[in-house]
Amino acid sequence: MRHAKAIPHNTAPTDFQRQLTEGGLNDANEMGIRLYEKKPHLQVIISSPAKRTKETAETVAKALQMDACKIIYDEDIYESSPHNLARIVSEISDKYNSVMLVGHNPAFTYMMEYFCNKQIDNLPTSGMFLVEFETNTWKEATKHNGNLKWADWPKL
Repeated sequence: MRHAKAIPHNTAPTDFQRQLTEGGLNDANEMGIRLYEKKPHLQVIISSPAKRTKETAETVAKALQMDACKIIYDEDIYESSPHNLARIVSEISDKYNSVMLVGHNPAFTYMMEYFCNKQIDNLPTSGMFLVEFETNTWKEATKHNGNLKWADWPKL
């Protein structure tokens, strides 16, 4: 999932400290509700530690009614590349079967192409997509071996 709509760059001390707008919070909640209806059985959320991604991850976890859902903050997701995101995915513990990553563009737009060989111009804020891998270990989640099951985002 790409983080929800954040305040403009020039309104926060740093890019890392940008928070969500009211509309962004509403969109994150809406997308969490939509995801809840899909019954994802998420076990963990791995998020960039930037303020806007933390707020997005926490809002989605609440909408999923996952108070016990573990959220892990990984600094490598902030200002990442698709290859770096692939490395992060390959290092996920095999005790988890269903994981959500929350991060930033442009890497999250390109991640769909990397894993599924599917292109989109831009993953909008609060946009999410589900990739399924037919493997027994995250180490085998590699380039072009994922199946894009669905993609969704709020109406812009």
